[in-house]
Amino acid sequence: GDTGKCNNCTPPLDICYKMNLNCRNHEPYPKGLCVKCMPPAVVLSRQPYRHVDYVSFMNSEDLQSFVQSWQKKDCLIQQVGFLFGYFAEDPNYSNGIRAVIEYLYIPPQKGDHDSSIVLHDNNSKIIDEIADALSLEFIGWIFTTINTDKDNYMCSYDIKKAAIYQEQYKLKHNSGYFVSKFITVMVKPKDDGNI
Repeated sequence: GDTGKCNNCTPPLDICYKMNLNCRNHEPYPKGLCVKCMPPAVVLSRQPYRHVDYVSFMNSEDLQSFVQSWQKKDCLIQQVGFLFGYFAEDPNYSNGIRAVIEYLYIPPQKGDHDSSIVLHDNNSKIIDEIADALSLEFIGWIFTTINTDKDNYMCSYDIKKAAIYQEQYKLKHNSGYFVSKFITVMVKPKDDGNI
């Protein structure tokens, strides 16, 4: 058989960016340095990939109900909702992706002034079965906050929770790496009092 290797079929090598401190061509670093022991150069550029370009709520009544129940409590008891829908192409952007939200589910939770903690949900299996029957996926979460700090868009608790969801709901990409499109929607008051 043919034992030749194709450059396109060879997986990329993992590049090591550590300096070789055991190079014998010169005095030890930092007194000496050569091309053989230096790590390769790194060029940083903005990633062309975007997570999701746009979020569409198809059932605006769900969103209005979610926001109104928060406002009825003077925005002082925070709450969380789970977003079910699907991803679609967005023709308004090059290679655009739109998250289409068909249903907002509010799980059992305990909220306070700062955040809301999702409690054990006896209905979670039923919710997943209904979503599967309707060909909907669990694609994101929505939460309320009264954080209006312009310098810190999200507080550390919210960032951590979003990261946990991102990690928990990863999918295998064609490249072989795991990626996540799990979205986070934040509802907060603006300076003018609008949401």
